[in-house]
Amino acid sequence: MKILLVFLLFAPVYCALGEIYKWVDENGVTHYSKTKPNNLKSDKIQLKATTNKQSKQNTSIQLTEEDIAGQWLVDEGLFLPSSEGITVIWEFTAGDWTVIKEGKTHPGGTYQLIDNTIDFGEMFFEVIELKSNSIKADSAGLIFTMKRR
Repeated sequence: MKILLVFLLFAPVYCALGEIYKWVDENGVTHYSKTKPNNLKSDKIQLKATTNKQSKQNTSIQLTEEDIAGQWLVDEGLFLPSSEGITVIWEFTAGDWTVIKEGKTHPGGTYQLIDNTIDFGEMFFEVIELKSNSIKADSAGLIFTMKRR
């Protein structure tokens, strides 16, 4: 399960453009992979990258811990469409992050704030728009929004 979560978290980095496959195994567990499974029905998910000149130019945003502290519900665009009914929440606390997926907390790691970027080391979120209750960001060309919980 942890491997699946890691894949979902870093999907934009590993699969920047292209497709992934989604399938459910005999135990009812949903899987995602770049490789189509043998002998199992799977759905192909096309990953879409966008060109966002605004994110490259919007360094006027200076993120602070207060801006991002707390829990953020992934609303749309990042990893899983909200229509799939999977709840993913990012939690930011003083340089540490965790993910809550389907009600289970998964350890994350540390991050740094650099101008308009949340830098996780292996990946980053470039914040395009910051409001008190929402963040719009770009992760390796995938535009997504998160809403404060």
